[in-house]
Amino acid sequence: MRKAKVGNVTLHILRAMIRDRSLLTTEEAMDVIRDEYEFDEDAAREREMRGYLGRVVRAMRDAEGVRTTFLHPDLKEIINIDLCTDEMRVSAVVDMLLSQYAGLEKTLRKARARRAMIAGQTSLFDEQR
Repeated sequence: MRKAKVGNVTLHILRAMIRDRSLLTTEEAMDVIRDEYEFDEDAAREREMRGYLGRVVRAMRDAEGVRTTFLHPDLKEIINIDLCTDEMRVSAVVDMLLSQYAGLEKTLRKARARRAMIAGQTSLFDEQR
């Protein structure tokens, strides 16, 4: 189990700020956790290396600019779909992409609805002036 980086009260305050405010700078959010955050240098090095590896893998594209390589978190493997001959691994990439797509699609619908609501409110106020 993962050890909490900050206490429950601090985490509650941070989540409340994010939930209740329309805009929050990352600096404001970091100020809430800065004094209490437990830093582990070895874990940070591992995260940094994994992040770097992820950026390298995500940047690999074919001649048309289509991504070719994927880090699969469950398999802990880098899969090059142009060269992979294992159907299970390619299927794992497809499943991962479909899951990400579904999540993005829901979030996109929500953001578009919010944008339309704001645009409707703005035009309503413009008409009243």
